Amino acid sequence: MLLKQGAAAMFPTASGEQADGFGKISAVTERIYDSAAMDALRATELKPDFAKAWYRKAKAHVGLRDLCRARMDVERGLKKCPGNAALKSLLDELFALGVDMEEVRIANHMSGAAQEAFARVQAGVPFITCPYCTRPVPDASGRDVCPYCAADATRTDIDQSAIHRLIRKC
Repeated sequence: MLLKQGAAAMFPTASGEQADGFGKISAVTERIYDSAAMDALRATELKPDFAKAWYRKAKAHVGLRDLCRARMDVERGLKKCPGNAALKSLLDELFALGVDMEEVRIANHMSGAAQEAFARVQAGVPFITCPYCTRPVPDASGRDVCPYCAADATRTDIDQSAIHRLIRKC
């Protein structure tokens, strides 16, 4: 239910198409998807071989646009539930988005690097938008790794509509 609420909050138009400014993480969608991820985490702790919980945890991270963490959840789920078709399908979709080319790194959006990047953008430094998490990253940072999601922030070949379809598909 939380995954559907998060998708509805992110894409509020009746047709499900992205309206101007939507498809980005707001405080409301972040809270909903964080709750969904925490619920799924509890379920995986209680029953590690519960494939649906791993799937929902990964989908919550997709909703948060943290595709690297979603991939890691799917891979952990497949270790506990080998052969699960839904997890395999989600992994294939993540690979199609280019997440397979990324070294799976996990970033903490509350880390010093993320806070420094946020402060620099607030101070008016030119920035680029990370194609994965859609957060602003200082352009002259000298590094290509997004401090929020740990993906390659300089990639230009990411299909945003495919990410949006994946988020809406609960």
